[in-house]
Amino acid sequence: MTKVKLLYVDDDIHIQEFVKVLFRKMNIIDVTFASNGKEALEVYEKNKYDLVITDIAMPIMGGFELIEEIKKILPTQMFMMVTGLEERENLIKAIELRVNFFVEKPIDSGKFQKVFQDAMELINQKRELELSNLLLEQYKHAMDDSTILSK
Repeated sequence: MTKVKLLYVDDDIHIQEFVKVLFRKMNIIDVTFASNGKEALEVYEKNKYDLVITDIAMPIMGGFELIEEIKKILPTQMFMMVTGLEERENLIKAIELRVNFFVEKPIDSGKFQKVFQDAMELINQKRELELSNLLLEQYKHAMDDSTILSK
């Protein structure tokens, strides 16, 4: 399993405990938990996360507002939403905010693990692309430097 850093946001302590067990089974250890969007945003501003997993309905600041605020900081942040999404408006809003992955409540551990694996594959692809771009940039600088030296 890829080493990832996660932010998990849900006001339901029972769901947090359930998800902790799932993460342990998947050998995911770098997880920060928050109970609402405001707390999560404060933590997010001090750290970088590969994936933010959030509920929609929470006190103080809900999931949609959290996503909007994080997108102001990092527009390419990846998100997974754990929610009922039974209301059509919520699904449309999540799509408009470009939420990458969805898991329905109540959480089915098999479905959660499958969606989480899909998220990990996308994170790995993103990392490989960033590495390739970095190598290309270094190669470009090396070529520019050698061109200057040869002139």
